[in-house]
Amino acid sequence: MFTPTHRFEQLLSLLRRSPFPIDRVASTNALHQDFVRTFPLERLPHLTIDDYCIGKGDNSSFSWWLERGLQPLLGRYMPGTSRGHQVHWKKDGTLYKHRKLRDLGDQEAVTYTMQIQHAIASATPDELAWVDDDAQVYARAGLESHRVMIGDGRKLRLLSAYHPDAVIPISSSEHIRHFLTELGYPAAQVPSVKKPVARMMLLREVFEEARRQIPRLTVHGFMQALYSPQLGLAPTKEAAVEDTTATEADAESSEDVADIDDVEGPASVNTILQGPPGTGKTYATIDEALRVLDPDFFEKNAEDRPVLKERYDELAEAKRIRFVTFHQSFSYEDFVEGIRPDTDNSGAGQIRYVVEPGIFRQICEAASGAPKQDVQLGVGTSPRLWKISIDGTGQSPTRQYCLTHGEARIGWGHVGDLRNADLTDPAFKLGSNDRSTLGDFSQNIQPGDILLCIGSATEVAAVGVVQGEYRYEEAVPAGVRPDYKNVLPVKWLATGLRFSIRELNADKRFTLKTVYEIDRFTWPELRQALLAGDVKMTDPDKQQAGVPLSQTEPYVLIIDEINRGNVSRIFGELITLIESSKRIGAPEALYATLPYSRKRFGVPVNVHLIGTMNTADRSLTGLDIALRRRFAFKDMPPRPELLDGVLVEGVDVGKMLRTMNERIEVLLDRDHCLGHTYFLPLKRNRKLDQIAAIFRQNVLPLLQEYFFDDAERIGWVLNDPNAPSGVELFIRSDTASGSTLQRLFGEANAAKVRDNRWAVNESALMSAASYQNISNTGA
Repeated sequence: MFTPTHRFEQLLSLLRRSPFPIDRVASTNALHQDFVRTFPLERLPHLTIDDYCIGKGDNSSFSWWLERGLQPLLGRYMPGTSRGHQVHWKKDGTLYKHRKLRDLGDQEAVTYTMQIQHAIASATPDELAWVDDDAQVYARAGLESHRVMIGDGRKLRLLSAYHPDAVIPISSSEHIRHFLTELGYPAAQVPSVKKPVARMMLLREVFEEARRQIPRLTVHGFMQALYSPQLGLAPTKEAAVEDTTATEADAESSEDVADIDDVEGPASVNTILQGPPGTGKTYATIDEALRVLDPDFFEKNAEDRPVLKERYDELAEAKRIRFVTFHQSFSYEDFVEGIRPDTDNSGAGQIRYVVEPGIFRQICEAASGAPKQDVQLGVGTSPRLWKISIDGTGQSPTRQYCLTHGEARIGWGHVGDLRNADLTDPAFKLGSNDRSTLGDFSQNIQPGDILLCIGSATEVAAVGVVQGEYRYEEAVPAGVRPDYKNVLPVKWLATGLRFSIRELNADKRFTLKTVYEIDRFTWPELRQALLAGDVKMTDPDKQQAGVPLSQTEPYVLIIDEINRGNVSRIFGELITLIESSKRIGAPEALYATLPYSRKRFGVPVNVHLIGTMNTADRSLTGLDIALRRRFAFKDMPPRPELLDGVLVEGVDVGKMLRTMNERIEVLLDRDHCLGHTYFLPLKRNRKLDQIAAIFRQNVLPLLQEYFFDDAERIGWVLNDPNAPSGVELFIRSDTASGSTLQRLFGEANAAKVRDNRWAVNESALMSAASYQNISNTGA
């Protein structure tokens, strides 16, 4: 039973004030009509691959329209990943198909999913309950094979796309549950997670109750109000797993989870996978990265390598994962920042030198540039920063009113509505700075941009985010300067500050111009500096004590062969900053001034470093001690047990690898063992020429390196001295040239010389008995 809460009353109050259009009819909107003309219902079962698939950047496919094209009208679509489309183009130009569709042809797979989507889109608004019953969906789609159902988010989006005036346009079942419980439904009466459409229909009843009191309200206006910052009701956290009984198919096809989850990282943000060659260290970085970035997905798909790799590629394409390999020539300038020559844009081809960020600085800036709180606070994805003086730099009733009432105001009220005014009219007596200020304030400042209200020529008094469009008010509130009629709605996140910007602003002061764009630093850099200055960002709409800026999406930088580079030279002064306790947001956070850009720099807590280190590389000294103590080390030893039961013409491969490694540990150490991954191809191809290729290309070259071409010790590892008569030895004396010691050195010296010539015996490589002899065992 619906019992309206105070939140429902707040919703009605907001709707009555109508701070945005609440009577918008989606079906008559030109955008929606364009969609329906392009993809009428009757066309859906006959879409081609290019008609349906997103991924080629042409912004015209059916999937593109559902995910992005209709977003301005129907709100954000929350598919989580592109896999929710079930068939889509990948970055490399190949076609992805859901694993349960991969035995179908490409066009067959598209037709299969479109039969399902056509059936759902064809549902009548008064009879939608059956859409939650997969068996009925398959039946109405005319499909006998129940391969895979589309996800909840896709079902809801299809219904709102083809019934935009009847279906609440929210594509997250969890968001709908949140709104239902906030507005007046007991949690026990909310349909289960497996019934997203039933949830939406219940929310539609709440809409109908609101419409009884506000008749001009539409579902579009209702949706806008639910997510509006003025109401402050939008969910702050998406429930990643709401019902543990969800099936595997549900898990893969679910489209509206893991969108804004809190992701908990590992105990250490710096990890090195170390081990001998061939133990799968680089291979394992994919697993390690996904454990950090998408742990739930990793747990569900831990045994499905193609799916894990695909998710990894998606995160890499989104720049959440970056990969670099260290080598002897790699430098600080490549890793952090350096000066690079460039040509200017004047056409004259003049050479100039610019500071170019390296991969580490790039990922740190990206990681600090997209916290989840930015979305909640309304900050844009790439917000512009604007300086504004509200009635000068000192305290005044006008400024205090603006900061208290969520506004930014400027003067020049005699000009009138700036959207219609001719700023070049001599009658207004506007100088060039005045015209620029008024143009920026009324046209260029956009919702999501950041305003810095200054308190002096070097200090910021308040930081806010623009919430809406410019407006002109003929009548100003009491206490406000009479000419301050030009208004922007602003959510002031921090007030009462005396925050110096000299370090951020290249030691420059603010100028006297009332409004102008700041281009010497960015929002991520400002946020870092605010955090370092212990400035809390507060959402006044939600009366929060302070939004912790360090809660951000995790990022991963993979450093392959980390010990092959000159680590001290590559990391430079940042060696200290990568410590967990010295990162931005930690109690002991530290910053450094970068040598070329002179920027203040810190390492965000959400940047995870994953390195790989080959313990057998004799060309390197030990890893820098300063770096070593800042990383957690994870051993990656050989795993011969993965080869147990693999027989190649009577050769027990697992036992053979164990025996060789035991001998190597005695003769050298465990860091020089042989990895199991070299032998994994034998699981698929159990032929003698395959094992011969592995020995020829991998095993023998490694043994030659380990033992510095000492034929005797190599023979010990391969058990040549104990080979029975008739078994070919792997290492033989090389007398192919026919030159005897007597011929080379003379009779007098021949007895004094040890003949170190040797060669690999190709006959042994093709002999099963030789491999069996390594571990002194047969089949």
